[in-house]
Amino acid sequence: MWCYAFEEVKRILAHTKGADRVFFWLVAESGLRAGELIALRASDVDVEKVSVEVTKAIWNGSEANPKTEAAFRCVCISSRLGSQVKEYLAGRADGYLFQTSSGNPRGASNVLEPKAQHGARPSRYSED
Repeated sequence: MWCYAFEEVKRILAHTKGADRVFFWLVAESGLRAGELIALRASDVDVEKVSVEVTKAIWNGSEANPKTEAAFRCVCISSRLGSQVKEYLAGRADGYLFQTSSGNPRGASNVLEPKAQHGARPSRYSED
């Protein structure tokens, strides 16, 4: 599994804006699986209660239930991230939270591929 150190995450967030900033910030803060993240819809985010409702996942292009029963959950996010999401959505309540110009969900490769982001390099660690 790949992960970024705290300082590396700060560097990534300092050098991104708009959808990319919200995307990487939500990845870092929530711990959502890649498929859960890209399956989020705008309506799954409650910017007033600063929370994200996880009820589905996308894997190999198909939307389905999350990986386990325990994966159905509500994840609290910081008020600062909530403000960024609210600004990013700009009143949009429909569609995927992170979508392409055609309305399809954004690809999971942005989360899954261990590549350098703005000078930050992921470290490999074992779950053993």
